[in-house]
Amino acid sequence: MSFKNIVLGTSRKSYSHNLSFDNNTTMEFGVLQPLLSQYMLPNSTIKVSSKQLVRLAPMPTPSFARMYLANFASFVKMSDVVPYHESLLSKIPFSSASKTFTPTSMPFTSNKFLQYFLLKNSVYSLYVKVGDEYVLKTGLSDSDGNNDSTTFAPRRAFLDDIFGVDHNVNILKFHPTYIGTTVLGVDLDFYNIDKVTPYSADYQVFCGPENKYLFCFKYSPEALRLRKVLKGLGFGLMLKDDSSLSVAPLLAFYKAYYDRFGLVRTLPFETTACFKMIKSIEDYK
Repeated sequence: MSFKNIVLGTSRKSYSHNLSFDNNTTMEFGVLQPLLSQYMLPNSTIKVSSKQLVRLAPMPTPSFARMYLANFASFVKMSDVVPYHESLLSKIPFSSASKTFTPTSMPFTSNKFLQYFLLKNSVYSLYVKVGDEYVLKTGLSDSDGNNDSTTFAPRRAFLDDIFGVDHNVNILKFHPTYIGTTVLGVDLDFYNIDKVTPYSADYQVFCGPENKYLFCFKYSPEALRLRKVLKGLGFGLMLKDDSSLSVAPLLAFYKAYYDRFGLVRTLPFETTACFKMIKSIEDYK
């Protein structure tokens, strides 16, 4: 009896895919903008080449100097940002410093959570529908004389529409995501101003019965910069999208940024909010 035709082992057949794309974006001088985040399967390879076409916005005074633009590609092991990743794939227990568990999912966030975080760090103007038009609600304090967000009608309509009627529960009930060691709630605690028009708004939210209220948001400089990072990493930031998305690309971007640009003796990686978040993930909180 002959067994010459039996081959043991796994197939090594390879496949190639063209991932070419155009990325149109804007940025300030002196910033780092992510353009692609790609999950790599074991034993796979990727070749990266890029070309830039840069157009400067009109400036009061021309620079008459050379502009330096560079692209960087970095590889971050998944286990560096999600310590239990290999145990998740193999479905075996993982032992952290505090406990042993069998992971069942990746740490996740959602477009809703990320967009709401941006809006919490922004300013807005409130418009009320009168007939067929929206009229600016002037002279309105953030709480309209009442610090209870659940009794402020426009605010309650906003939260009911986005998070449902049970909006007073902690947001971590839906998204176990940590920003450093700070837990984010769902209170609408951003500032109301009378300067954001529907035409100048960065983001608009219609809410309430028959879309009675219109919130016109203007991102703060910090929120606008973070939005560019999130969009570059592939997050859509739709406020009504509550599907679970892996938070690994965001952690990997910060890890790659720190390894290349932020590594200094006075700021060890273990002291960063990113590392604290990774440790929380390691304990499967």
